[in-house]
Parts: sequence; C-alpha cells; structure tokens
Amino acid sequence: MEQLNKTERYRYVYDALGRRIEKHQIDREGQPYNRTRFLWDGLRMIQETGSNHPTSLYIYTDQNSYEPLARIDTDGNQEQHIRYFHTDLNGCPEELTDANGELLWECSFQLWGKRIHEIEHQSVEQNLRYQGQYLDRETGLHYNTFRYYDPDIGRFTQPDPIGLLGGLNLYQYAPNGLTWIDPWGWVKCGTARKNRMPSKKNKNLDHSKTTYHADGSVTFYDHKGRAVTYSKDGVADFSPYAEQYATSNKFNGNRAHDNKIANEQIGYSGDKAPPGKVWHHVDKDYMILLDAELHNNFPHTGSASVLIHG
Repeated sequence: MEQLNKTERYRYVYDALGRRIEKHQIDREGQPYNRTRFLWDGLRMIQETGSNHPTSLYIYTDQNSYEPLARIDTDGNQEQHIRYFHTDLNGCPEELTDANGELLWECSFQLWGKRIHEIEHQSVEQNLRYQGQYLDRETGLHYNTFRYYDPDIGRFTQPDPIGLLGGLNLYQYAPNGLTWIDPWGWVKCGTARKNRMPSKKNKNLDHSKTTYHADGSVTFYDHKGRAVTYSKDGVADFSPYAEQYATSNKFNGNRAHDNKIANEQIGYSGDKAPPGKVWHHVDKDYMILLDAELHNNFPHTGSASVLIHG
C-alpha cells in the first residue's frame, strides 16, 4: 500500500482451514512487527491479541450466532474490562459501552456498511462490522472469513468460492444489507428480526441510571424514574406497568385487528387503544395495555412486527 509517498507492507497468515490467524507489518528489512493474532472457535473469531492493543475476548449472543454481545479486554497489567456492543437490526455494532454504560465508541453506517462517521470517545478501537466481518484499517476492506468485502461498493472483492451455488452474482453480498447476512463470505442468509436495546442517543431516557446485570440484561430508566429491563437478547419487559391484559389465539400481528379484539375484552370498542394508552404484544396470544408515553420512551422492535416476520 502507498499513502502520500509512504509505502506500508502487510502480511496475512492463514491456517489449513482458510482462517486468518495473524496479520503483521513488514519493515524495510523484511522483518515482521506490529503483530495481531486471532484465535478461532470453529469459524467464529473469539480472540485477538496484538502488540499495540489489549487482548480482546469476544462473546456472542448465542452459540450459533455471529452477532457480538460483549468483549473482555485484558491490558498489560492483567486488568479486565468488559465492553458491551449495541447493534443494528442486522447485528452490526453501532455503539460500544463500558460496564457503567459510558459510551466508548460509536459509528454510523450507510446501508452496505460504509462508514459515515466514527468516534472514539476513549482510546478503544472497534473493528467488528457486519456479522462475521473484521475491518482491516490498512486497506479499508472487511475480512469475511473466506473472502474480503468492500463496503465502498457493497460487493466482495473475490468471486464466490462455492461458485453458482451462492447465486448468479458471484460478487454480491446479499439482496440487502439490513435483513441479510453472510458471515462466511460463502452464502447469504436471512436474519430474524431482532429486538434492540435503546441507544445512548435516546433523549427520553436517563442514561446515568442505566444498570447492567451479570446475566447480560440491562435496566433503563426514563426521566420519571420508570424502569424497564431488557433481556440480553434485547426483549423489553413492560409487564410491571400492565394496566389491563387480553388473551386470544386470533391475534395475527395486525395492529388494528388485534386492538379490536383486545378492546372488546375490556369493554372498549374500536380498533385503537383507549386515549393515552397502547396495546403491546407480549407474545402471539397475549397483549397488555400500557401508558403510551411509557411505551414510546423505551424503544424496542415492534412486537406486532415480530409476530408478522418471526
């Protein structure tokens, strides 16, 4: 690579399975330096160790997922620091916070993963991108296990290693980058709609009170002191604030349809919730009536949408 009359050389090292296990720079004498080593669990990168940054252990949302949940950094003094990922619908990290909820890093992206702006509020580098991808800052490409992805053009830089089995377009990432993923660079797959935790940018919440729990759940507070706990998967629990409830095996996720059924059970008519209230789907057969302001203060993936899309 050449930048402003400066040439930098890098070497990438792979194992017999095609996984990248190391990258380093090459000096003028051909000697390696600034090494970064990667440890794998199957086809998931679970640890990176570098000479210029702490050892990072990655934790994912479940054993079959490529969506990051947290990382544990160990510095030179063997002190451990836990960082939490806050991801977009497709599992791409948008924010990184510490155990106290302080924002360490944030980045906004265009649809195909190109950075709009990236801010390090503290000296913490974060290179995970789309699920299964790792940003190489020296090239701007995303290492995607068996291929490299260019976010500037939204395409892979090499043809699909499985040929036409991956589709007619050998360089395509996916039909869209919001609801599809390709963690191996082999074959695209649809993602289930995921629930989301509130962002630090949300002004309706008092982020100074945010509480992180050992099981991965997080409790958020609004400015009236009302608390809602989200599971580690981002499912919001509004049950402490339920004013009424309705049950039916005829709910189908259509808001007007389900509201009408729920309203009939509490003696109210119409396909809209009573004034100042909102019906919230807890699951496919159960709805609870909530204060509308409370419901809106705590952002979450719409429960009716989850019923429709799975």
